[in-house]
Amino acid sequence: MSDERPTLLERIGAAGASATSLEGKSSRTQRIVTLAMVALVVGFLGGAVASQWSRLPDIEWRLRPAWLVAGVLALVAFQYLHAQLWVMIIHALGRPLDGARGRMVWSVTLLARYVPANVALAVGRIALAEREGVPKRISLASIVYELGFTFAGATIVGAYFLVTLPSLEDEPLRWLALAMPVAAVAALDPRVFHTLADLALRKLGREALPLSINRGQVLGFVVAFAGSFLVAGFAVYAFAQGIHGLGDGGLGIAIGSYSVGFAASVLAFLIPGGLGAREGGMVAALSPVLPVTVALAVAVGIRLAQIGVEVAYATITPALARRGAS
Repeated sequence: MSDERPTLLERIGAAGASATSLEGKSSRTQRIVTLAMVALVVGFLGGAVASQWSRLPDIEWRLRPAWLVAGVLALVAFQYLHAQLWVMIIHALGRPLDGARGRMVWSVTLLARYVPANVALAVGRIALAEREGVPKRISLASIVYELGFTFAGATIVGAYFLVTLPSLEDEPLRWLALAMPVAAVAALDPRVFHTLADLALRKLGREALPLSINRGQVLGFVVAFAGSFLVAGFAVYAFAQGIHGLGDGGLGIAIGSYSVGFAASVLAFLIPGGLGAREGGMVAALSPVLPVTVALAVAVGIRLAQIGVEVAYATITPALARRGAS
């Protein structure tokens, strides 16, 4: 028998594995953990809605319902794309996952991002995915990959927005914006990602990843996520048209503004759901074509609409998953 004691990192890894697994625990423990998680998410989600609602400025509204409906539909499509892309990431990591159940896991756990530090999102997703037969290390890798792909996709669209911004056309430093998507894609390269992931898993006393996403798939996912941010950007454009109106040249800026705000929220990852950081980035990006108060109304309106879409997905996808299983 070996007298070798587990290292601190190995003990942390074991504790994390226990925290993210409900397998083998009593039904009472499962109910307590689930109810505690739901209460936590609902509490922080309610706080998020209240904080955003209170920030809506007093402007001269020019409501155009058709544009607002188009914006909401774009957010619904954006949400579906990200849920389905996460399922595809799991598939690419070698663990087939039923689409309806995978989208349910993604949608239900996404609401936990409004809990500080986003730890609840990772814990909840890993636990629910394990029930669907996805090993913890695969789920953890999928979360890291998803974060990398979303950041890369957002920065590609955002960098294009910054590089082509008329007010910066004489500023050579604007080309530095291209460094972020290049660095993100490089970090997702299988030689880099797999090496670092296996090193981290070994330090935590966990098994190595069975495989990583190959270079061609990485580029495909980055392009797909970038495309999804064009859809979200259209939602911003539609909301701006729906509450105030945009002049000529506003389309490109509005589409790029969502990506700029999203990238800002990722960099401010400790803020629950990126609240404030994303809206600030969007307002700054929209300011060349909208008054600041209107830009703030658009940013907050998009956030409130997106929270509504997220809650709707978290409510509907479990029913769809059950129907598919019956």
